[in-house]
Amino acid sequence: MVNSALERTMVWGEVGTDFPDYPINRVGDWDVVEKGLIVILYRHWRKLRLEVRMHILHDLLTSKGPRPPTGDWFLAPIRETENHILMIETSRYLTNQLLHLERWKAGESPGGISSQGKPASSSRVDSSGF
Repeated sequence: MVNSALERTMVWGEVGTDFPDYPINRVGDWDVVEKGLIVILYRHWRKLRLEVRMHILHDLLTSKGPRPPTGDWFLAPIRETENHILMIETSRYLTNQLLHLERWKAGESPGGISSQGKPASSSRVDSSGF
């Protein structure tokens, strides 16, 4: 039941504060959802089907990779709230940890080169979990 619901889930907003009015109209608060998805992945990894884990990790968790150059979190004249910054950056850190583990299990070094000196394969974290 949970696997099916997560499998059908799609990104419906952006990370950060919701701004429904002037000066910008933006549907935010996706970082609140990401926080919950991170908890699900870390606590229930082995209970989730492989394709559901991969969907969450690669499609639904949008805060990943390096911190954006707009690190001061300004949106037009409105500064992002501390709560949203904390959720975004915590999700980014924990997502990057899972992606790093995935690359490591595929035999890829952090720089993208396998231990044999060749570009690493694109295999994903297997069903054995962490």
